[in-house]
Amino acid sequence: MAYITCSNCGAKALEIATLCPRCQRPFPSREERRASEPVRKQEPKAPWYIAGLAVLLAGGAWIAWSTARQAAADKQAAAARVIPVEAVPVPDTATTAMLDSTALNPAPVAPAPVAPARVAPAPVAPAPVAPAPVAPALVAPAPERTEPAVKPPRASTPKRSAPPESGTWKHGVVALPVNVREKSARGARVLLVLAQGDTILIGAQIAGWLHVKVDTIDGWVDPRRIEMSRTKR
Repeated sequence: MAYITCSNCGAKALEIATLCPRCQRPFPSREERRASEPVRKQEPKAPWYIAGLAVLLAGGAWIAWSTARQAAADKQAAAARVIPVEAVPVPDTATTAMLDSTALNPAPVAPAPVAPARVAPAPVAPAPVAPAPVAPALVAPAPERTEPAVKPPRASTPKRSAPPESGTWKHGVVALPVNVREKSARGARVLLVLAQGDTILIGAQIAGWLHVKVDTIDGWVDPRRIEMSRTKR
């Protein structure tokens, strides 16, 4: 906010104050203070068209200088392309007269010797040539047809049969191919591989393994691949 200074005691107060806080002298109003202040005149500014005119003058001067420079360069190039004309020599009168007399009275030309014409010998007829005898073409004999060899029928694997039932041993049928192992263990040695449809004797089932007999072999198999036989053999 602006301050005002008292003209009597020099004390400062806000611009909105009407009395001096020290000597109680009334301050002039705002309108009176504005009227008493000197009017500041603004300095005239250069109009914009002066700057534009200066730019135009500079551009015109540069164009004129470029045109004059180009014209001088073209003039020098044209002067360099001018070819000097050589002077034509004047013919001698005596030489001209001698050439004219020679053209009117040409020297005689000796005829060229003519070579005698050659006589071509009479053509001799060629002797007739007898055609050579043509040998008859040899025809290769047709290959004999051989009947394809017939493979003998493969012998079918005989089904294994179990011995008759005895005591707790019952007949069973192999539902899926299965290994007969020496002991009731997954890593035991395989004694025999049973095919689907083989008949065996089934014994006791211990720890997930089924005790079986087939032919003269006694071993252990997976019970999930064995089915009980419905008929006794």
